[in-house]
Amino acid sequence: MNAEGVPSPRSREWDAKYNGRWGLSTIRNILLNPVFAGNTVWNRRTQAKFHKVSVKGVVERRRHAARTTEPNPREDWILTPNTHEPLVSRSVFDAAQDLRLKRHAEGNHAKHPRGRGYYSNYLLSGLIRCDDCGHSIRATP
Repeated sequence: MNAEGVPSPRSREWDAKYNGRWGLSTIRNILLNPVFAGNTVWNRRTQAKFHKVSVKGVVERRRHAARTTEPNPREDWILTPNTHEPLVSRSVFDAAQDLRLKRHAEGNHAKHPRGRGYYSNYLLSGLIRCDDCGHSIRATP
């Protein structure tokens, strides 16, 4: 898109620190978000104070999560397909999802230097969770 001169969402008009070029994270987010494939999605995350919606029905939130935004598992999303004209074709969107799942299954993840659970260089990092707050216990360099 940079080569074709397609304007990015953020340019110098947005803020002086932006150069108007497309970044990998922006493209990644477009290819991961079902809204860009023409679907309306509800319940991707919750900010509810006491309860949240899940496939199990309404469930109580953990006490420590009451003031935070949490992503909901994909199975809890409520998706209505084909509600608007897509920006990304269904075939491209589905191919991106398939490729992402394949890379995940093969263990080809980026290694984050922050040592965060699943992406950590430490083998056992992120496998133990606090019963009270739900945070994973992880090693850091």
